[in-house]
Amino acid sequence: MEVASLDALKRIRKYLLSQGVNVRGKINARRAGQRLHLRLRRSGGERLQFFSDMDRIGWDGKSRPKGEWKRFEVDD
Repeated sequence: MEVASLDALKRIRKYLLSQGVNVRGKINARRAGQRLHLRLRRSGGERLQFFSDMDRIGWDGKSRPKGEWKRFEVDD
């Protein structure tokens, strides 16, 4: 599910943790077509992802060169 901003992701993560939801790690970005994302698994086994600030793929169908991929986590 797309959300408006990093701040929205932080608020969602804080709320979910306060409700005892199994949030998988910190907000992060890891690969081409990067986006800030937050993953969780519901009690029934369903997996959900919230994301914002997704990179755009060019009209040529290519993503950023691998040398520009930035892997990082956002601290709470």
